[in-house]
Amino acid sequence: MKPLPSAHSAKAVVMQREGAWTLAAAHTLLRGALIAAGGYAAGVRGRALLAVSVGGAIAIEAFVLAWTYNEYQKAQPVIVPLRAVE
Repeated sequence: MKPLPSAHSAKAVVMQREGAWTLAAAHTLLRGALIAAGGYAAGVRGRALLAVSVGGAIAIEAFVLAWTYNEYQKAQPVIVPLRAVE
């Protein structure tokens, strides 16, 4: 199974790749549009629709970034300093 595109952009942000924030913003914008479509279908209109779609998209992106950062940190080797031999 292929990971979602937002997982790719989140990993790029965590690894501090050039252009990663632009890609993450684009995925957040697309996610907001999808949430807005669902909200509109459910009868949400006006400022409430904007608030729900923007807030939801940002909350999901923040979760994805936090999750990816946590997974990246767990995958890093633990470096234990050696004591000087006396």
